[in-house]
Amino acid sequence: MKLEFACAELEKENVKEKMFGGEFVEEKVIKAIPAVPFGLMMGAVSAVIAFIAAIVMVLFMMPYFTFARGFEWIAGLGGLWALVLPMAVFIVSFVQGLIIAVVYNFLAPRIGGIRLNLA
Repeated sequence: MKLEFACAELEKENVKEKMFGGEFVEEKVIKAIPAVPFGLMMGAVSAVIAFIAAIVMVLFMMPYFTFARGFEWIAGLGGLWALVLPMAVFIVSFVQGLIIAVVYNFLAPRIGGIRLNLA
């Protein structure tokens, strides 16, 4: 029976105990990463960071566009920018997470997965 987590499937047969810093540490290997949950998490984290960056840009950069001749219309799009940027970043990061998970799942059996030391 395999243990399934939201982020990874851990290989139970490949569990080793080693001495690390005076105590035994359990070592597990990440065999596979579910693509959709990984993509959703990457997209959500990136969208939150993009939203914070968009708010900073709206507050500190958009007021200067009101003084630039011919670019006044950009200042009116500040609120829209704060909504569009996080959505675009979410989509791009979601696709990126899918690609990373699929490539990892393809390469992990061939070259070995990521080893985790659990205390």
